[in-house]
Amino acid sequence: MALKSFVLGVLLFIAVGVCDSAKPIPNGNPSVTMVTAVRRVALRPTSTGISPVAKATLDNNVTAESSPPLPDPPRTCVREALVALANWRLHCDRGSFIPPYKCWTRAPSIERCCGKWVDEDDQNYKGYPSVRISKEVQTGETSWEWQWIPQVDNKGHREVILQTVDEYHSDKTECQRWRAEDRKEFMAFLQNLDDYGIYDADNTGKVLDSTVPRYNPEGGGYYDDGNPKYPSLPDGPPIGW
Repeated sequence: MALKSFVLGVLLFIAVGVCDSAKPIPNGNPSVTMVTAVRRVALRPTSTGISPVAKATLDNNVTAESSPPLPDPPRTCVREALVALANWRLHCDRGSFIPPYKCWTRAPSIERCCGKWVDEDDQNYKGYPSVRISKEVQTGETSWEWQWIPQVDNKGHREVILQTVDEYHSDKTECQRWRAEDRKEFMAFLQNLDDYGIYDADNTGKVLDSTVPRYNPEGGGYYDDGNPKYPSLPDGPPIGW
């Protein structure tokens, strides 16, 4: 019994000592304990409630959640025509004297597959961009320069570029035969247009990523640079036939 009392007394003495160590010393400064040390090094939250580490992560966009993938380019009538042209060039425009019988059509183009002649004052097509052609224009008494001007005739008509995939001229053989069959095939050609001498363009037919305004995204074709440049034909049946 005496031994138990002695042990309890020792434990009580130790507990009182630990509590006293956290009290301020006579000069007013609290003694340093493990608890106070941890509190001193802990990062203070920002005014928004986000820790500095988390805020830096968000500011620098280093998390996958803060950098979503870019959406696919919109599928416009112009791009539909450019993809069809790439498909045609892959199989038909290869420098052969006699093309395969499946190629006995004209090549798809923006003008053939997305162009339409309308009255200049037709309100249904008021916001539609015009097809533009390169023409030498006199800018002074002795100066001329090439400019991209709207395609018009002398009867009050202009040729517009249709905008949506639904307006694409699928009734024309050269436009429908070489059209991409699905989204996957469309994106495969669109991402490799330069392999076929073609440039991506916006819905007005203007070449993207060009230092000067250009409206000839179809390029010059197979012999544009004097050398064959199209990829090899893939195995299997021709695409678009």
